[in-house]
Amino acid sequence: MTDKQRNWQEDMKLCGEGVSPIEFIYESRQALPYWLQQYDIELRGRKRWEEVAKGLQDDLKQAESLIQLKDAEILRMYGVNQILETELFEAKAEIDKLKQSKRFELIRKIREKADTDTYALAEECVRLEGELKTVNLAYEGLQTNCVSRGEYEATLKKLDEMTKAYHALLQDEGDKL
Repeated sequence: MTDKQRNWQEDMKLCGEGVSPIEFIYESRQALPYWLQQYDIELRGRKRWEEVAKGLQDDLKQAESLIQLKDAEILRMYGVNQILETELFEAKAEIDKLKQSKRFELIRKIREKADTDTYALAEECVRLEGELKTVNLAYEGLQTNCVSRGEYEATLKKLDEMTKAYHALLQDEGDKL
């Protein structure tokens, strides 16, 4: 096409009064390839921006999808936490019942006479309760902060293990009675 730069204001003067038709035709033949070339450049630029915008729209859709997945995961974690809190409440109520019963007094006397393994079990029970509190705090932290799926699964696995150990410990203590 043409490499010569044109001034659009000068080209617009050709449309005004006082320009002869021959001069207008000659100058138009000179200007037309340049302005068509400029239009092509503008058109290609717009197409590139449309592609960029489409890519950004795809990224936005992916981000929204990820947010929805994380929201669903948080709701599921909240449900798990509610179940665990219910189990903890029930376990505390059971412990309170045991404390109030005469059986608790018998258990206390047995502990006084028991060997160090029994004390170790009691200490393990206390430790597991502490870890359960820690996991509940971690869960509350998970609710306020976005965490990765791996961190969530590791915390959930640790919580499951501690809950099973706690229930087993309670059952072992109950079997000894």
